[in-house]
Amino acid sequence: DRGFYSAPFDLVISSNTAEAEIYYTLNGDDPDTGSTLYTGPITISETTSVRARAYKSGLYPTNIDTHSYIFVADVVQQSPTGNERPTPEWPGFDVNGQKMQYGMDPDITQDVRYADLVDDALLAIPTISLVTDLDHLFDASNGIYVNANREGNLWERVTSVELLNSDGTKGFQENAGLRVRGGASRSDNNPKHAFRLRFRREYGASRLEYKMFGEDGADSFNGVDLRCAQTPSFNFHQPTQNTHLRDLFSRDMQLACGQPSTRGDHYHLYIN
Repeated sequence: DRGFYSAPFDLVISSNTAEAEIYYTLNGDDPDTGSTLYTGPITISETTSVRARAYKSGLYPTNIDTHSYIFVADVVQQSPTGNERPTPEWPGFDVNGQKMQYGMDPDITQDVRYADLVDDALLAIPTISLVTDLDHLFDASNGIYVNANREGNLWERVTSVELLNSDGTKGFQENAGLRVRGGASRSDNNPKHAFRLRFRREYGASRLEYKMFGEDGADSFNGVDLRCAQTPSFNFHQPTQNTHLRDLFSRDMQLACGQPSTRGDHYHLYIN
C-alpha cells in the first residue's frame, strides 16, 4: 500500500481480470500500452510514484491506480545543492523565468542543530502527494507552473492526489483537476506557487468524501486549496522573518471565538 517506508520491498501488481496485461510508469505519466509491461514484482528502494493500468483486448482499460512510496531518509538527501534534477525528464534551473530548486536546504539538513530532527519533522504532519505528467506543470508553452499567470479552465490539468498519514490512519487517493492559485504569488519571479484542486466527474469522483479537517469540519468538498505562505515568507521579497504559522493561527482563533472562518491544516507536499 502507499505510504512511508524505510527498507526496500518488492511491489506486486495484479488485476482481477484473467489474462489482462498491466502497464506501469514511474515518471508520473498516465500508463498506456506503450509504457513498461509488468512481468513481475518491482523492487522499490527509493521514493517512487507508481501508476498502473490493466488492458485486455475487446475491453475498456481499468482506471489508473496511483501509489506513492516515500523514503524519508532518501528525501533528506535529494539534490543536495538544489540544482540536480531528480531525473533528466525534469526541467533545468529556469523555464520562462521560473526558477527551479529541487533539494532540501543543506543549511538545515546539515546543521548540527537540526540534522537529527528533519526525519521526524517529515513524519510529524500529514503528507499530500501529487502525481501528474511533468509537462502538465513544466512545459514552456502549456505547463501551468511555468505559466502561473494564466487562469481558467484551459489552465487546469488532471492529477492524482493522495493523502498519506505517517501514523497509519487511512488517507485517500482521487484524481482531480489541478490549477495554480493566488494573486501576486503567480509572478514568475516568485519561486513558489500555490495550487487548487477541483474534484470533477470527468477525472474521477465529483466530490472528495473525506473529513479533511476533523469531526468539526465538512466531510465533502468540491475543491481544496493548497496554499503556501507568501508575503510573510522566506521566498517573497526576502523578509527577515518567516511566519508560516500566522495565517492559519488567525483563522483557528476566529473559529475558536465562534465566528465563521475557513479551516486549514499543515501538510508536506510532494510532486511526482
